[in-house]
Amino acid sequence: MRVFTRGSLTATLISHPGVWDVIVSDGAGNVEFLVADVEDVAPTLYDVARRM
Repeated sequence: MRVFTRGSLTATLISHPGVWDVIVSDGAGNVEFLVADVEDVAPTLYDVARRM
């Protein structure tokens, strides 16, 4: 498991064979759950951060 923060945004990454669970919280009670292929983790986090 890996946890990244940026301001009030927290992203928790959980590794599974070939995919990652991405759980994102914005600090205001909003939580988003995504599943990303290994090569898509960085672009997925970037997109989530831009939206929030």
